[in-house]
Amino acid sequence: MKFQLVVVRPFDGLAKGDVVTDEERISAILRGEHAQDVVRVTVPSR
Repeated sequence: MKFQLVVVRPFDGLAKGDVVTDEERISAILRGEHAQDVVRVTVPSR
């Protein structure tokens, strides 16, 4: 199952509520200092 990130605290030009869908950017965010500023949201497979 795929997932996206939703920003809960603004950082690096992203605002609260922004959705991150790019897999490379998702990985970078989750490995970095802003992992606590997002939540994972599952996306149904098509």
